[in-house]
Amino acid sequence: MMDAIERSLELLDKDTMKTFVPRFQKTIRKALGLPSKVCFIHVSVVLYHLPLGNYQVGCSRIIVTLVVRHGFITKPFADELLKTVQTSMRDRNETVMASYASAAGYLCRLASDEKILGLVAYSRKLYFEGEDEGSRELAGEVVYALCKKCVSDRPSLFSFLTALAPRIGLIL
Repeated sequence: MMDAIERSLELLDKDTMKTFVPRFQKTIRKALGLPSKVCFIHVSVVLYHLPLGNYQVGCSRIIVTLVVRHGFITKPFADELLKTVQTSMRDRNETVMASYASAAGYLCRLASDEKILGLVAYSRKLYFEGEDEGSRELAGEVVYALCKKCVSDRPSLFSFLTALAPRIGLIL
């Protein structure tokens, strides 16, 4: 089934991305429960404006596919998608947090420096001002994802993150 979804994503171009991205952002925000957030969304609605069907795939996997395979057409929307993922990644479920943190790491390959630093500041705030252990775990997941997925393109970000990582208890 994922092959069918990836083939559908192959049909995206600059014009269709303008309609796809806002609908996809809405889907990410409105998703309820683990299957919707990580494992499944109804892509037929997002891609083809059809009634709900049997085509389902994970939001975070779609983001990774867009960044890795369609980076050129995704780049103009990376900041918007990163903001949406950032607001959606805080969840009680560790799997949801980890998958969205990983997707954010991939999105940072295309996002502006300002948005990346905003994500790092958000992570730092979560760690130092968070009221529960989940906040600290999420901060660690975000920094880990940035180090693994994004820093090869941005050496200055790597030096900043390696200085921050020990402070939040992350061993790189």
